[in-house]
Amino acid sequence: MDGQIFTSAGITTGIDLALSIIARDCGQASALEVARELVVQLRRTGGQSQYSIHLAGQFSGSDRLSRLIEQVVTQPHLNLTLDELASTAGMNARTLSRHFKQTLQETPAQFVERVRVDHARGLWADRIVPKQVAIYSGFGDLQRMRRAFQRRFGIGVSEYISVFG
Repeated sequence: MDGQIFTSAGITTGIDLALSIIARDCGQASALEVARELVVQLRRTGGQSQYSIHLAGQFSGSDRLSRLIEQVVTQPHLNLTLDELASTAGMNARTLSRHFKQTLQETPAQFVERVRVDHARGLWADRIVPKQVAIYSGFGDLQRMRRAFQRRFGIGVSEYISVFG
């Protein structure tokens, strides 16, 4: 940006620029709504997977919470217990849970499960076998992954794969 002249180097940076202008002129909530409509991240970080479902975390009002959400999204295979998440965010478990409920309308455990399910779905596109998908996405084993898919979609992993590939 140079005064009132804005430039970008390509399509993605043009979207980023447009979203920052919308945020400046109309507010963060409007920019978030447009980003959701476009199904893009409002503020991308280098090497970050693009999970549009996590946009709300960028507006938590807390950089610690935003960084924690980005870590969960980019590293779902880590040990992500409530105590571990709270420690990483520099909060106690109760405060972290309250922030998640206010920002994302779900508990930290529900958020982590949702991220892991989304990560697993992406790994199937790479033709990785379910047992490895369970490990890479942080479930640890097939049984945990099956239960998560049952909770999220009401169907098992095999059925999900056959329907959605």
